[in-house]
Amino acid sequence: MNQYREQTHRLIRTLKANNCNTNAILDFFVQLSRIRPIMSIGIINAVKSELTDSSNLIYNSITLRPWMKLISLDDLRNHVVFVLWDNFQTVVDSTVYYDKTIVNDKYHSAMKDTLLVQDLAPLLETCFYIRHVCVIKEWIDDEFDDMSLLEEQDEWDIYPNWLLYCTNKGGLTNAVYEVFKLVETWL
Repeated sequence: MNQYREQTHRLIRTLKANNCNTNAILDFFVQLSRIRPIMSIGIINAVKSELTDSSNLIYNSITLRPWMKLISLDDLRNHVVFVLWDNFQTVVDSTVYYDKTIVNDKYHSAMKDTLLVQDLAPLLETCFYIRHVCVIKEWIDDEFDDMSLLEEQDEWDIYPNWLLYCTNKGGLTNAVYEVFKLVETWL
């Protein structure tokens, strides 16, 4: 079992034992932010929010910066390639990363000039974990009746491992599209 999944199980046990007190969720992600580059305010906003739709939760939890509307698929590709190299010393063929068959106008309009922003990596990773906050809140709302996502191989893991999983599952094109879905609401 991966460490992140194991710690999530501990969080679930704590939530069940403490009447689903959201402070446990905050503590979980504060601890994670000690080892991962997470924008803490975004996580706090997500936990405190009443929203449970992940796209809306991401959009409403992070302060919009002008550069965020300029994120391109090239930026996302460069990010994925860098994270895979930095964490796994894995080289990915970066020439094929765009799928013309995807039915999503925002995705296709994200084919624009590359943006050079150092805050992109923490933003994407924070969005990923906000999606996890959303799932945890849904588990609470559903009284923990279906936690199958937690048990799916490689789906519930830390961000770099998830990117590697997405790349192994469907190539760089899949990984870029999955990361695109994290920030789609701004584009």
